[in-house]
Amino acid sequence: MYGNRYSPVISFLTLFAYLHSVEFTWSLRMDENRAADGRSLRLQFYRETGYVDDGTLDGPASVLEVMAALAIRCENQIMDNPIYGDRTKYWFWVMIKSLGLYGQTDDMFDKDRVSEAVTKFLNREFEPDGKGSLFQTKNTTRDHRELEIWAQMSDYLNHFNGLV
Repeated sequence: MYGNRYSPVISFLTLFAYLHSVEFTWSLRMDENRAADGRSLRLQFYRETGYVDDGTLDGPASVLEVMAALAIRCENQIMDNPIYGDRTKYWFWVMIKSLGLYGQTDDMFDKDRVSEAVTKFLNREFEPDGKGSLFQTKNTTRDHRELEIWAQMSDYLNHFNGLV
């Protein structure tokens, strides 16, 4: 129908590989829990797949692992609703969009732009409403730069009125 104008497959593997290569660091003490969630997710992966430890099992969590673990927790512990089904992927893409990385497909990947966005997130140099962090909350009265990631997510979900 569209010929070769549009790619039949949109891939984000380069972005995911980059996010997996960056160590998750934190400055607010409670964000250490997010790192622990990421490491726990990695351990679960190793156990379920029989993957052989290549020396990374005990290493620090990556940004990608933290985001994936947070999306899972968001769905399973807070937003679970059988009417809508499993929305874990949705919560993950909310974070990608809030970071400003949604357009970073394999064929449009800009490493400098991605690196800058991830650095701003980790250094808490994002906007007060969370734009540039994992959760942008429009019309919030809370400064997301001062909130741990879990509280940022909670603020986002308290303002969430979309149905997915």
